[in-house]
Amino acid sequence: MKREQFYDALDLLDDGLIAEAAGLLRKRPKKIITWSRVVAAAAVCLVVSGVLFWGGLFNQKTASEGEQEIESNAFFIDYYTSVDDMVKAADIIVTGEVVDSIPERRHDLIFTKQKLRVDKVYHGHIKSGDAILVLQTGGSLNGMVTKGFDEIPLFKKGKEYVLFLYHTDEGHYNIQGGYQGAGTVTGNKVQFSRVKGDAITKALSGKSLADLETIIRDKVEQIHGQ
Repeated sequence: MKREQFYDALDLLDDGLIAEAAGLLRKRPKKIITWSRVVAAAAVCLVVSGVLFWGGLFNQKTASEGEQEIESNAFFIDYYTSVDDMVKAADIIVTGEVVDSIPERRHDLIFTKQKLRVDKVYHGHIKSGDAILVLQTGGSLNGMVTKGFDEIPLFKKGKEYVLFLYHTDEGHYNIQGGYQGAGTVTGNKVQFSRVKGDAITKALSGKSLADLETIIRDKVEQIHGQ
């Protein structure tokens, strides 16, 4: 199915059904991109972890003997064109280390809840040492494998990440901008997504952890007064 066909199909949905579906979504401040009917119809399709998946487009592959791999097709709902906007929308901004990974099945896809120990807090009502759960697309459970996204591979146990997150009604956190709000700490550097032309990558990626912390703290103080 082409993108144009997908939008045409959405136009066939009853407006009342779309409105009802929209009511199921978490109410959050207006983001940089508004997906209107796409977001409103998300409950008719599937919205998890800040990502819109659409039915009938799951490409099933054989991962290995006894396993079924599903390659998901999706849009990232939120997208940011500046660090200021992402800081403004984030419920918490932290640095943390992955201590456990918990896969779970939702509909016909596998997601992974990453348990992180918070090392530093730049914004939000949590403290160092707290444990948080961050939901990611992809994982393996009971012979079923869902491939994650190239823009944001599954976190690895023992690795440290800088994260811009928003809280969900289920109690876990999702990454701002789908992939934009996650930076991997390697040595003294932080690498954000390698998506060409991405504004967040241009502004933050490749900086030292110390420099990045200064940038984040300055912006949090300017925007949130903390």
